[in-house]
Amino acid sequence: MPRRTFRKFRFAAIFAAGTLVAAVGLTGLVLATANFFRPDISFKIEPPSDDAARQAHAARKPRLTPDHPPVIVREVDYAEGAKGAWWPQGEAPILAALVRAGKLPSVAERTGPEPIVMAGLEKAIGNYGGTWYRLAGSPDDIEGVIASRLSYSGLVRWSPHGYPVVPHLAKSWTASPDQRVWTFTLRQGLRWSDGAPFTSADILFWWQQEALHFQSAGNGLISYSFMQNAGRLGRIEAVDALTVRFVFDEPYSLFLEKLASSPECFRPEHYLRKYHPKVGDPQLIAQTMQRMNLPSPNAVYFRMINRRNPEHPRMWPWIYAEYRSSAPQGFVRNPYYYAVDPQGNQLPYLDRVIFDVKNMGMITAAVAGGEASMQMRHVNFEDYTLLASEASRRDYTLRHWFNATRSWATISPNLNRVVKPDEPTT
Repeated sequence: MPRRTFRKFRFAAIFAAGTLVAAVGLTGLVLATANFFRPDISFKIEPPSDDAARQAHAARKPRLTPDHPPVIVREVDYAEGAKGAWWPQGEAPILAALVRAGKLPSVAERTGPEPIVMAGLEKAIGNYGGTWYRLAGSPDDIEGVIASRLSYSGLVRWSPHGYPVVPHLAKSWTASPDQRVWTFTLRQGLRWSDGAPFTSADILFWWQQEALHFQSAGNGLISYSFMQNAGRLGRIEAVDALTVRFVFDEPYSLFLEKLASSPECFRPEHYLRKYHPKVGDPQLIAQTMQRMNLPSPNAVYFRMINRRNPEHPRMWPWIYAEYRSSAPQGFVRNPYYYAVDPQGNQLPYLDRVIFDVKNMGMITAAVAGGEASMQMRHVNFEDYTLLASEASRRDYTLRHWFNATRSWATISPNLNRVVKPDEPTT
């Protein structure tokens, strides 16, 4: 074998041997590192006791009573007036101090003579005070939760298990025999969070100056699908300050259910009219455009109705007190909230609701770490093991609640096709 060929062969052999040794060494290093960091699996996890297993199974069992559904709204005789046990007389200490200082009217004046009377399913009277810490996935998530899930202010509303639909801002309602005309009577003495009266004019303002006006202008931000029936749009009429009428061309047997699913079909006319691009104050609108660097009068109006505008009066139990550009976002009790418990204590019991924003993937870990007072949103079953294992150490209770639909996938083969005369199909 020539010397040059021998050298090449020797070099190749040495390189191959070195590569093999390096590979073996690297593999050993990886295995050693993995062995060092792997969890201790030398012990077996003890299964739960029979009693603990029975309790867990019992907690997961839905307690549905279709024949006797739970209802938190209580019927009372408003003719009793101040003699009734429900008559507004109790309030949070912080509001009582403001009343004594002459900065707020009495609790009975603030709720009105026909407040909603509510009782929790636990049938217990609560204590005033405290803060509910919650977690959200985004600023928009905060706005949606406070406006709907924690407030749900509408003329009527659903009960905890769905039916029956119960009164809310409306004290009562009637339907014509053909179910074309629905008439609602508002409660006396309702007030916005700034103390201004809530009347049928606020419903009519929303309908005429917001829903119809901005939809005709091509703005899709306003939803009024509950007013569409048989391909035609209904009408809203204010009979008097406390009576509002919904009129449709065809029978609308599901209107009550649709209305219960469409909260906040009203706006505070006394606050928003001046910002309206059609009927508002042009000088004020122009000044607001310049001050807030907004491109149009329409943008001014939509900025004013934004849920993070603390000046906008609300009908919520907790209201946005002070604007903050980032989380945490705080909401404080509405002094004019129109509900009491059966002993006449104004609701809500809690003083504040505080939201922090977390990455969606970190919310469960934050809950397991004790950062939330009570949280069900964005907490999923796949995180059950983590939440159950941390419950005793973090001193929280894990509730076994089923999703109302029991599944995110819903098949509805009996839905009718939506017909819109102004959008004919081809």
